[in-house]
Amino acid sequence: MSKRGVIGGFARVFAAAAAFAAVAAGCADAAVLGAQVDNVAEVSYSLGASTPTLTTAPASFVIEAARTPSTIEFFRYAPSAPDAILARLNGSDYEPSPGAGFQPVGPLAAAGGALINTGSPVRLAPADAFYVGEPVIVRVSDSGQNGDPVTVETIVATIRTANGDFITLRLYESGPDSGEFYAYVPSSSGAPVQNDATLTIAQGAQLTARYQDAFDLNEVSTDTAGVDPFGRLFDSLTGALIDGATVTIVDDASGQPAPVMGIDGVSAYPSSLTTGQTVTDAGGMVYALGPGEFRFPIMFPGSYRLEVTPPAGYVAPSTVAAPSFAALANAPFTIIPASYGADFALTASGDVEFDFPLDPRTDIVVLKTADADTASIGDFVRYRISVENRAATSASVRIADTLPEGFRYQAGSARLGGAPLADP
Repeated sequence: MSKRGVIGGFARVFAAAAAFAAVAAGCADAAVLGAQVDNVAEVSYSLGASTPTLTTAPASFVIEAARTPSTIEFFRYAPSAPDAILARLNGSDYEPSPGAGFQPVGPLAAAGGALINTGSPVRLAPADAFYVGEPVIVRVSDSGQNGDPVTVETIVATIRTANGDFITLRLYESGPDSGEFYAYVPSSSGAPVQNDATLTIAQGAQLTARYQDAFDLNEVSTDTAGVDPFGRLFDSLTGALIDGATVTIVDDASGQPAPVMGIDGVSAYPSSLTTGQTVTDAGGMVYALGPGEFRFPIMFPGSYRLEVTPPAGYVAPSTVAAPSFAALANAPFTIIPASYGADFALTASGDVEFDFPLDPRTDIVVLKTADADTASIGDFVRYRISVENRAATSASVRIADTLPEGFRYQAGSARLGGAPLADP
């Protein structure tokens, strides 16, 4: 080989190496994540009147996403919420079976069936609970998945429910170069069918959204949400759920009834309701309340309190401390300061979910009498305690008798209606 041929071949190899460096460093906008790149080098040189070319075997690699932290979050459609964000939803697909490919979920619809225009950005608010019938929306934020800043890209996430449903969703980037991906799925009640285009949810059955980076299996994000949040009014002594009470949610600052939205995110919902009855919002959606239940579906950030007008035979707020409720019927109960009429704050749009005890109105008379007016050291003094409830409402009673200083209880002497009582 002549010196001329060696020099020509070296120059071409150097040019090819420089071009490869430019793709890696400066042309990432053309990268397709997950695509295989086959790199082949060609060397040509002059040999007399001919120009032979040598081609190397392919050197292949896959374009992977940058290793960046991710989050996955639940959102709901909330066009009136002051803390809502604007997001463009470019589609939502589901996988009917593993490896079968994705199909469109269908158009986005609010609770009640009204179609939502996704041709323009929609207003969404973070959600920590959903009501049956409203669409469930998820967002994954992962800047590393933004491989091409001029293309709307996709990723995959899943939602699992505690009542047995499961769906795999394909999320679409909200716009080129955003690094934020959204998908949605309608919700319903009934028997769950995995991998269909509807998420079957049930009261009390938690939802779990999960995202795993396809290029970094150690990068996993999850979020959870509840289903059908509500509050209950209950008897502080028995745990019985109480219907017929009027519950009003009030803006703590103004003292006026607070604005409430229905689960469609648009229709006004009554700020005052009666426990155990049905409620109808301005859009005509009917909410059937269970025994003792009250619901205020979507509230805006602010400070609120509940005003409760009990039915006959009860008073509010309760004077019974929360530890006493643990062993009652219908427990456990969610008890916070607002359960006793105190104000509470919502830092984000959401629901109201805590319970509220009511005390039975009783007219209990307790008498304690002794057989002797005087006693000396060592004498036995017999005494009686009688309890009478003169009200129309029954009540559970616990008697705690503390002896005066200098007295000691005589073991085995207690009687109830003449029958011996076990010693404490």
